[in-house]
Amino acid sequence: MIITAGDLKGKSIICPAGKDIRPTSSKIRQAIFNILYSMGIELSGAKLLELFSGTGIVSLEAISRGVSGAMLVDNSINSVNVSQKNIKTLGLEKKVTIIKQDAIEFVENREIKSFDLVYIDPPYRYQEYIKLLQALTLKINDKAILMAESNKVLIEENNEIGIEIIKIKSWGETFVTFMRKRNG
Repeated sequence: MIITAGDLKGKSIICPAGKDIRPTSSKIRQAIFNILYSMGIELSGAKLLELFSGTGIVSLEAISRGVSGAMLVDNSINSVNVSQKNIKTLGLEKKVTIIKQDAIEFVENREIKSFDLVYIDPPYRYQEYIKLLQALTLKINDKAILMAESNKVLIEENNEIGIEIIKIKSWGETFVTFMRKRNG
């Protein structure tokens, strides 16, 4: 996998073979950041929380594009080890923190208001999206942008969990839903 833009453009990271980790493709990463730019989101100085981080590629790409720091959360020791290697290879130890923990547990038990961006990319078979989104709406700041990668539309516009859908974009079988906390 290669970082597609920014200070680290062209740098490679490792991605183990197999189906345990499904990293976000370069095409989708580029589109995600283009959408953020089109929304007027300033990446410079922002902080990113990446849940189900896998290789950490979304956070690494974000830092390359100006995000000041990232926290990666994954319950898989394999993902944590791969992310640690990638972070060390790129010399980003001071900008990235990795935590091995279940995503819902992490959100429910940590202070996360400082994060401007939250990227969620669980296995497509993940069954607890609504519970996770509910937990996030209780803890994120009012301006934070949530982005969730999935293989289907996750929630309806008129939902009961306090999420406003900003945009849903799809590429084949991959969907990314851009959301924020509904105010009022």
